[in-house]
Amino acid sequence: MENFKKILIGLLLFVSIGVNGQQGMFFGLNKQSFVSWDLSTVQYKDSKQIFSFKVTDGGSYLGNSDMSLYVGIGMLDSIYQYNFGTKGDISTLTLSKRLYVGSAGDSLTGISFKPDGTMMFCSFKDGTCEIATYTLSTAWDISTATITRCGDANYSGEDNLTGLLIGDSGSKFYFPNYKSRYLRSYTMSTPYNTDTRALSYFYDIGSNIYAVVWDIKSNNDGSKFYLCGYEYPDGSGNLLISEYAASAEWELYPALTLLNTKTFKATEWSDYPHNIAWSSDGLDLYVICWYGKLLHFINY
Repeated sequence: MENFKKILIGLLLFVSIGVNGQQGMFFGLNKQSFVSWDLSTVQYKDSKQIFSFKVTDGGSYLGNSDMSLYVGIGMLDSIYQYNFGTKGDISTLTLSKRLYVGSAGDSLTGISFKPDGTMMFCSFKDGTCEIATYTLSTAWDISTATITRCGDANYSGEDNLTGLLIGDSGSKFYFPNYKSRYLRSYTMSTPYNTDTRALSYFYDIGSNIYAVVWDIKSNNDGSKFYLCGYEYPDGSGNLLISEYAASAEWELYPALTLLNTKTFKATEWSDYPHNIAWSSDGLDLYVICWYGKLLHFINY
């Protein structure tokens, strides 16, 4: 009997730990064994109502080691910080802070952060600033944000910015324009200093794919970009989230290659997805909808 117990324990350890220290098949599945940053494999997991009113385009960002979700509301020019009690479990998501940014511009459209959480960037459709820079005295705590830089209201003739992405270690930023369907990329000679910007390239997404683009995100190394927008000009059609491969890391030039598209039909969801945020490992995708619902998709 004693030998039988030893054999049973050995089998359980083998299954749990695996061969040569690799993760076992049944116990404590390793998230990294799944495909990350792949839009074609994400599956719906759950949802949560986080607002009781319409959420116009205002951007979103997941940061603070994936423990804080930042959601902007354009019509209120405000950013809401939600904190997870348990990482990846939206049932534990609670409102922590709210920051009004209307003094910088009108109609907030995008949010991005420096990876260490000490700087935040906001884009606006109108107003004094097109891109405003904030310094956070406490990392990831928007209640400690102070505006330190205000980009002018004319980025090479563009207005109506929608979405904002800071990438490539702070040396580049990107934004779409919801009227022209162009993606624009800028280089910053001084990282995270938008005053040192220079237009790098603009890419036409194509009218056959999007009529309106609301948000832009990337994976960690800039080899993929993700766009969120409407399929039809009047906004009555489906909403798309598309995954593109870059020809080189963080480059829109010479073109992006469409890899996958996820369609949200009006008959499937009670409201339209509007902004997106990926977890740092690319296994969780969060989608913020117009009428205050947060959708959670997973790759594991």
